[in-house]
Amino acid sequence: MNTLTPKSPSEEFAYAFDLTERLGDGDTVSSVAFSIEVYEGADPQVSTMLTGSPSVNGALVSHKIRGGVNGTTYYLEALATTTDGEKIAGSGLLLVKKGA
Repeated sequence: MNTLTPKSPSEEFAYAFDLTERLGDGDTVSSVAFSIEVYEGADPQVSTMLTGSPSVNGALVSHKIRGGVNGTTYYLEALATTTDGEKIAGSGLLLVKKGA
């Protein structure tokens, strides 16, 4: 599984997935939805980590992530719909730790 760059609980910035290799010839990303869940550890407020709206820039999809509990690992997934009607995903594990 893909491991994302760790973040500090106080940081807030966008995580991105490049879906170029998942797209067929001539296909493009038309929309994306992100989800985040606890993979290891505990966080009763995990649903508040996704802030704002996701972004699509060509094959690059991103969403701003904030907060998180120190020492907790999260599973982040981007599920994109393409202009050809396909569903493709990018995902990774995100560790939140102080001093990241």
